[in-house]
Amino acid sequence: MPGNWMAIETNFPTFTGDESAEEQINALLNYITMLVEQLRYSLSNLDSSNFNAAALGNIKESATDDLRETLVAISARIAQQQLTLGNLQGRMTALEGLSGRVDDLEDSVAGLQESINTLEAGFAVNSSGNPSIGASGKRTDITGDVYINGVLEFSE
Repeated sequence: MPGNWMAIETNFPTFTGDESAEEQINALLNYITMLVEQLRYSLSNLDSSNFNAAALGNIKESATDDLRETLVAISARIAQQQLTLGNLQGRMTALEGLSGRVDDLEDSVAGLQESINTLEAGFAVNSSGNPSIGASGKRTDITGDVYINGVLEFSE
């Protein structure tokens, strides 16, 4: 391989018109292959000695700016994810508190059911057809009559 790629002929192939289409296509393919090989060689042998200080500074600045923009975008995404995570943690805490409230509500419903059962057990209709409410042998009917163990104790 030559030490200086500039010495290689890189002119576009010329055709006299006597070539067949296949010969022209082969010449173009060879030309493209040569250009690709030159590009590969050039890119694989680039280092800071191939640039002057100003050009190298511009390249570094451009690369740094691109990296900075990428880091800012990543930081913004991380911040958004942290907000989302905080929101989810708050919701989880609220749901954990809700579980305790549901347990309390279940206890209240059970107590209410016991009260209803007690009231139902004490509800009766006396022989005169008046409904009465009472428990443990003591009843008060709607007219205000008080019965203890079925015996009228007080009447209005």
